Amino acid sequence: MIIILIPIIFLNRNISLVSVILCSVFRLFYYGTNIVSLGYITIFSSFFLLVVVIQLIVKQNQVLTFIYSILSASVFWVWIYLTNFDGYHSYFFVAVVSDYLNFVILSSIAYVSASYLYHLNNLLFQTIEESLTDELTKLRNLKDFNAKMDDGFLKAREKREAFSLIIFDIDYFKTINDTYGHLAGDLVLKNLAKTIKEIEELKKVDVFRVGGEEFTIILTKKNGTESVRIAEKLREKVEETHFYYDNQLIHVTVSVGVTSLVKGLRSEITSNGFLELADEALYHSKHNGRNRVFISDVFTGEFK
Repeated sequence: MIIILIPIIFLNRNISLVSVILCSVFRLFYYGTNIVSLGYITIFSSFFLLVVVIQLIVKQNQVLTFIYSILSASVFWVWIYLTNFDGYHSYFFVAVVSDYLNFVILSSIAYVSASYLYHLNNLLFQTIEESLTDELTKLRNLKDFNAKMDDGFLKAREKREAFSLIIFDIDYFKTINDTYGHLAGDLVLKNLAKTIKEIEELKKVDVFRVGGEEFTIILTKKNGTESVRIAEKLREKVEETHFYYDNQLIHVTVSVGVTSLVKGLRSEITSNGFLELADEALYHSKHNGRNRVFISDVFTGEFK
């Protein structure tokens, strides 16, 4: 019952359901199919359903789920000793209480231990998440980009899959800071991040802030045509969005560079070389009027 209770509280019901099934299968395998085995399987299943109902009632509050489940479990002890269906639990008040208290003590130890580990696990993941998140925009940061870029690029190159990289930055961002102040610049960066995540194709895609006003997007299994279409949509979305600071309208545009691996074709380009091609496409956009999208061909290096 402890094996059923603790996973429901700290993990999920599916894992506890697996525990019920495994305990039931073991009971049938080891003791055979008989009234006693069916009785214990009924107890396992009933306790599982009881805890699930309690968890729903207390809205998944871990402490309340544990307390009410422990108290409710006393009914099972009384039932086991009163019926003595297994032939080993003749009713005797002291025996019922001591057996039940043993369950309470062991469950409490398991709960406290699991709670501590659960807290440490959450703290660890929170720390990792914070280390990979840009504090201002809440997008992914350069550290996360470097890791995912290298890993995704190498896998795509080896499997000859499509793989694209979009790099863009804010046009004349220094002018925005100089004209309206750095607080305005920070606000533009935060609102730009929100604007980007409103684009349907980018809602579930990691967007990275890799520099002051420079951003990147990794698109796995997306070819050049698809990536340019998304890049154009991004550029248009930013241009059409009104950015305000202190009731002043700030016109914001972005220049975009794209490069892509072609599905089915082998390329010997390195991760750094691939990144440089996207960067060159970005600068080509800037040198040709800004607020534009250019793609750099991974084989010829030509822009279009």
